[in-house]
Amino acid sequence: MSNRPDVERGLALPRKTPLAQGLWFVAIVWSIAAAFLALEFAWPELLRWSIGAGWLPEEIAMPTQERMPAALVCRQADVDAEQAATVDLEDPLAMRQVRYASWMLGQQFGFAAALANAGFADAQTAPLREDLQRWAAMLHLPTPAAPRSVHVLNQLNDFGDHLEADPQCVAARLTRRYGPRYGYLYKFGAVVGYAVPARAQNIGGSFALQIQLYGRKAGIPQELWLPMTLDSLADLPGADPREKVAGVVARLSEHIATSE
Repeated sequence: MSNRPDVERGLALPRKTPLAQGLWFVAIVWSIAAAFLALEFAWPELLRWSIGAGWLPEEIAMPTQERMPAALVCRQADVDAEQAATVDLEDPLAMRQVRYASWMLGQQFGFAAALANAGFADAQTAPLREDLQRWAAMLHLPTPAAPRSVHVLNQLNDFGDHLEADPQCVAARLTRRYGPRYGYLYKFGAVVGYAVPARAQNIGGSFALQIQLYGRKAGIPQELWLPMTLDSLADLPGADPREKVAGVVARLSEHIATSE
């Protein structure tokens, strides 16, 4: 007598044909692949939402110098050999000027890099580069140079990695001379400046996490930087996206220029 209960009850289980077995295997593989694809596309948004809700720190999604080739990051020896602060740290007016110049240096750097990546000719971005050189000279810093991306799709990530790697030690020098707030203020300006052209076209999401992290560490009130991280600018004052973004940047500049 068979030990199989189905046989004892007079039941016969259907047997899979080779074709059915093959289709079943393909279905399993595609199900797994679909799950991985869904995770790949949903993960960035889930991560961004979790960080925005305060469940995870912004740093978890940020590139770090430790993960980058040593040749591409700021050399600590260059920073250690750097000259001391060029202004009186106890002078409120002088420090306010340094703070504003750090913001403007970053903003002009990011804006010029975004326009260059968007295909603007050198002649069109020349005034921006001249302003960039003036702000750098005012702070006794090298003029920041944007990375060259091999592929258009990598431009955003390349700029973010470049900013964090800080190969010219711009942020590191500001930090050494005046404190961490100033290095983050430069980085904050850079990501805001880079995001401006896209936001002016009503395209959101560029460097939202970096804007949040750098803005917080630079001491910028949340209500001033938050609009640059939102997907929509509909609730902001202004006739069109360009005017709305210009208003956000103007309010940031006014705060940085007048705050202690």
